Amino acid sequence: MSAKEEIQVEYLQLIPVGFIDLLAGGLNYFNNPEGTIKRAEVVIFTRG
Repeated sequence: MSAKEEIQVEYLQLIPVGFIDLLAGGLNYFNNPEGTIKRAEVVIFTRG
């Protein structure tokens, strides 16, 4: 497998992680009445 193909495979493996992050941010936003879009973004980008 070439280096380019390996990079593409690595990015494909990140897709489920991205969906989980979006779900976590969305749930945080909608389940917290005092939550803000900014807080939801923090959850999305810093979940670890």
